[in-house]
Amino acid sequence: MEAVFLTVVFNSIPETVKIKLWPHQREAVDFAVNHLNNHQGTCIVRMPTGTGKTGVIASLAALANPGQTLVLTPWVHLKHQLIDDITLRFWSRIDVDAPKLAISELLPSNVEKTLGNARILISSFTCLTDIRRNHPEQYKALKRQISLIVVDEGHYEPAVEWGQSIKQIEAPTVLLSATPYRNDLKLFRIKDPQASVYNYRHACAETHEIIRPITFETLKGVNASNDIDHKAQAFAQYWLAAKQSVGALATDEPRAIICCDSHSEIEKTITILNKHNITAIGIHDRFSQTPPFYKNVPSVTVEAEVWVHQNKLTEGFDDSRFCCVALFSKISNDRKLIQQIGRIIRKTGADRPGSAARVVCVEGADFADRWRAYRDYELAFEPRSANYFRDYVSSLLALQPEFEYFDGRFRKRFDESILGSDEQVSIAPSVLVRVVSTGFLFDDYIEHCTDTLNLEDAIILGPDAFGPCQQSAHHAVWVYASVANSRLLGANSLYEVRLHAHCVTYFDGHLLISDTSGTYPEDLIERHTLPVSIEHLSRVFGAGAKMTNVSLQNTIPFDSVIRAAAIRGTDLSRISASLTDSIQICRSARGALAGDRKYVGFQRGRVRQELTETQRKSHQVAEFVAWAKTISQLLGMPSAPARQNHEVLSRYIQPVDPPAHVAPKAISLDMHHGYIRFTRRDGTALEARSLSAEIVQIKHRGPSTAAPTFEFELSFVYVENEVTTTITEVMRFEFQQAKTRFWFKSATRNRVRVEDNNFPSKKFSLAEYLNRKQEHILIGMQDGNSIYQGRHFYTVNYGHAERNIVNLIKNVTVGDVYSEKGTKAELSEINRSTMTAFLPGTLFKFIAEDHLAIPFDPEVLVCTDLGTECADFVAINYTNKQLAFVHAKQGKGSKISASDFHDIVSQAMKNLLYFSPASDDPEGTAGWNTAQKWNKTQISRIQKNSLQTPEGNAIWSRVKEQIFGAPDAQLHVVLATAGCCDLKTLQNAITQTGSRTAETGQLMHLLNGLNGTVRSLGAQLSILNLPVPPKSTT
Repeated sequence: MEAVFLTVVFNSIPETVKIKLWPHQREAVDFAVNHLNNHQGTCIVRMPTGTGKTGVIASLAALANPGQTLVLTPWVHLKHQLIDDITLRFWSRIDVDAPKLAISELLPSNVEKTLGNARILISSFTCLTDIRRNHPEQYKALKRQISLIVVDEGHYEPAVEWGQSIKQIEAPTVLLSATPYRNDLKLFRIKDPQASVYNYRHACAETHEIIRPITFETLKGVNASNDIDHKAQAFAQYWLAAKQSVGALATDEPRAIICCDSHSEIEKTITILNKHNITAIGIHDRFSQTPPFYKNVPSVTVEAEVWVHQNKLTEGFDDSRFCCVALFSKISNDRKLIQQIGRIIRKTGADRPGSAARVVCVEGADFADRWRAYRDYELAFEPRSANYFRDYVSSLLALQPEFEYFDGRFRKRFDESILGSDEQVSIAPSVLVRVVSTGFLFDDYIEHCTDTLNLEDAIILGPDAFGPCQQSAHHAVWVYASVANSRLLGANSLYEVRLHAHCVTYFDGHLLISDTSGTYPEDLIERHTLPVSIEHLSRVFGAGAKMTNVSLQNTIPFDSVIRAAAIRGTDLSRISASLTDSIQICRSARGALAGDRKYVGFQRGRVRQELTETQRKSHQVAEFVAWAKTISQLLGMPSAPARQNHEVLSRYIQPVDPPAHVAPKAISLDMHHGYIRFTRRDGTALEARSLSAEIVQIKHRGPSTAAPTFEFELSFVYVENEVTTTITEVMRFEFQQAKTRFWFKSATRNRVRVEDNNFPSKKFSLAEYLNRKQEHILIGMQDGNSIYQGRHFYTVNYGHAERNIVNLIKNVTVGDVYSEKGTKAELSEINRSTMTAFLPGTLFKFIAEDHLAIPFDPEVLVCTDLGTECADFVAINYTNKQLAFVHAKQGKGSKISASDFHDIVSQAMKNLLYFSPASDDPEGTAGWNTAQKWNKTQISRIQKNSLQTPEGNAIWSRVKEQIFGAPDAQLHVVLATAGCCDLKTLQNAITQTGSRTAETGQLMHLLNGLNGTVRSLGAQLSILNLPVPPKSTT
C-alpha cells in the first residue's frame, strides 16, 4: 500500500509572540514558513550560537505547523534540554503563555504511543536511524503522520545514514545550524541557496548586541610545552585577578571553561584550582558520576565556577554565565574551535555594558588568528549550492582549447554536457566485490552513493547533480570532479581539480564497485552486503592458472616475528609447500591463465584485471560492465559451494566458520607501514612501543546474555623538550556475530589518533581506524589453533603441507636393500683389490647403476664418499645444466625413524652451501678422477663420464661456469634411503586420527626444514624409499 503524505499549510505565528522575538528570529521564522508553503525540499536557517535558535524551533513546531512535528538533535542531553525549552522554558523567557501541546520524547520503543498522543516529537539522529533500520512499520507510520521535521545543530558532521533517515520521511524540513560551512546543502540537495538559506551573520549579531564580542588574552610566560600544572597555576591566578577587577568579566556570576587534552590533565587542573579556593568540576568519559568528576554533562545548577573538559562542552551546552574559555589543548579543526568559543558568547540583559567574552591562550597559540579568519570568512560567506563548483569546473573547461595534442594523441576537450550518452572516461577493471544481503535494493545503493559523494565534496557532473550520469538495471556511473585545497598550502587556498569516476554493477547477487578516489557508500555496504568468501574469490583465477605472486601475513600474534612477506616466482606451484606455509594467511595473489593476468585481494575482496596502460585508457564503461558480468559468473551464485581451492592457495591457512563462542587471547596490529602514523589529539607524533598485547575479558555486571567485552592495552611514547613520555590507550571490543567482526572502542577517550596517507583529509581515532581497516587486526584465540584476521576466522592445519612433504618420498621398486655400501664384515672378507663394482643389495650399487636413482640422465657421475664429502655421489649433466647431490642412508628398519633421517638430513643440509657459485670448492675435488679408487677397491670414483670431460678440479670448475647462475639450471638434492620409514605407515600417521606419534612430528619438521632451505636455493628435494628385507621374527 502506498503511503499517504500529509499536505499542510503552515501558519504565520501570532503577532503577540512575534513582538517578543528578536527581529532576526522573526525574519527566520517568516523565512521558514514562506519556504515551507512555497518551495519543495529543505531550507536552512543559519544563526550563530547564542542568537536564539531554540526560539525559532519552538515557534515553528508549536505555532506554525498545525500538524505533527518531529524535532531532531544529535545528542541525548540536548534532546532533554529541547523538551524543557519547548514545553515551558522558552515561553517563560519571552513572557508568553506556553501553548497547550503534548510534547514527548520519541524512542524506538514508543513510536505508536507517541504518534497517537503528541503534537511535537523530539528525538535524536541515532533513534530515528534505529527506527528506520530495525522498525520499518513504525517508520512508515512516521512517514504517514509527520508534516514537518526540524533539525537542530544541523552542522553536526553530516552522515549518509541519518540524512537518509530524515529524507526518506519525505516531509518538509528546516535545518538549523550555527556553522553550515561544509556540505550540508549537498546532503539535503539544496539547489537554490538564495531561496533556501536564511543567513544571520555573526557580525550582525554582535552589532545588534545579541551576543558578546570576543577578546583574546595570553597567559604571560606560559607556552604549549609547559606541563598542565604550570598552565593551571597561571590560569588560577588570572581568574582570581579578573574577578577582582571591576568590570573585567561580562557577568556578576562568572563561570569559565577549560579545555584539556586528557582526563588526567583535568584531574590535575581541578586539584590546582581547588588549592586556590576556586570551585571546579571535571567532565570526561573516564569519570564516574561522582562529584567533582562527572561522566555526563551535569545540570547548570551544579555550583562550580570552572568546568574542565576535553570534548564534552564543545556543543549543545548553554549557560550565559560562562564568559571565559581557556584553551590548553591543540584544537586542529576550526569548526570545533568556533563551536567551543560559542559556549561563552551567549549574552543576557544582566551583562555589563561593553563587556566581552574572553578566550585565554598560552603564548604562541594561533587561536586569535584563526578566529579572525573565521570572522573574515563569515562576512564574505554566501551559501554555495552544488552548481557552484560545477560552474567552476565548466569555467576551467571553457578556458581550454577545443582541440589539443597531449601524450602523443590529438584530443578533443572533455564535454560534461554529453555525459548522459557518452561518459568519455575509461573505467579500469579493478573492483571491490561484495555479496548482497536479503532486502538489498540497487536503487538504495544509488541514493547512498550519491549522498556519500556529495559529503566527500565531490562535484557530480552530467545531467543531474544528485545522481549518476548513466544508469540501468545492472549498472550506474557517476563522473565527478574533486576540488581540494593544495597540499602545499597551510593557511591559504588554491583549488586543485581532479576528474574521477564511480561505476557499480549488479549481477548474480554480486556488487562490483570501482571508484578512482576510493569513495564508497560504506554504511550501506556494511549493512546490506557481505564479504565474498576466499574460496569463491579464488575462482576468478581459473583452475589452470599459474600463480606468480602471493602476499602473506604471519598468524603468530607477537612482535618478535616477521609480520608479512611477499613471494614472487615464475610458477609458485613448482615450489613445494612448507609447514610454515600453514601458519601464513594469503592476503593477496596474482595469477595468469592464457595471458589473462589477474590480482585478487582476499582481505578486502578486491579483483583486478591487469592491463597495459594503453589497454586501461581504452577500457570504456561498456567493456567494464561486460568484464564485471564475467567476473560475477566466475564467482558463481553466492549460495553455491566453492570448488577446490587452487593448489598454491591451499598451502596457506584456510578460513573456517566463526566459532559459536569466541575466546580471544592475544592481539597484534599490523600497522608498521610507511603510510600510517600515530599522533596525540594535538598532533604530536607518537611511536608505538608494542602493537601486540594480551587480551582480558571484562566481567559484566548486567545480564549474562550480553555479548562478552574484552580489553587490551597499548603503549605509545612521545618526546617533548627532550623528555620521553609514555601514554597508554586502553581498547575494548566485542564480537558481533551477525557481521563476523570484532568492534572496537576506546576506554581512554581516544588518546591516540591515526593518520593514513590514503585518507589525507581525515584523522581517525584508533578505534575508528581498526573498525574501518579490519585487515590490520590479528587476534589469536584461546585454543592456540584459531585466529581472526580481516573479518575471517582461520584454523591452523598442517595437513596440506605434510601431504606435500610426504609426497616428496617415492617408493622405488627394486630388490631388497640390506646395507648402505656393505657391512664391515663383508668388506673385510672380500678381496678389495679385485672388487670392481659395489656389492649387490646396497644403496651405493643402486645409485651407481639404476636409472631410477637420479632424476635425470647424468653425463658425469662421481662417487664422492670420502668421509668429509659434499655428498655420497655427485651427478652432472652439463648439456641440460643439471646437478644432483645424492646422499645415502640405511636405517634400522623402523616404520618411522626420525633419528635415522636426522643423519642424512644433517649431511644434506650442511652441504647445501656448495650450491652457491660464490662458495669454496667441495673438499677433495682434485680426487674426482678415474685413477682414484673407492675405499681401497678397484671401483673408480668416476662412475660415468660420457663426455670425456677433464677430470679432477676441472669437473667442479665447469659446474660453476656452466650450471651455477644459468637461468635454466636444475639443482637436485636426492636422499636415497632404505629402512628409515614405511611410506604407508607415514601416510596413515598424517591423515588418520590416533596414528600420529612423536616421531611423525619430528620427521615432518626435519624434512620441512631441509625442503625449505633447498627450495630457497632454487633446488628440488626428492626422497627415495627402497625396500629392506623383513625383520627376522625369531
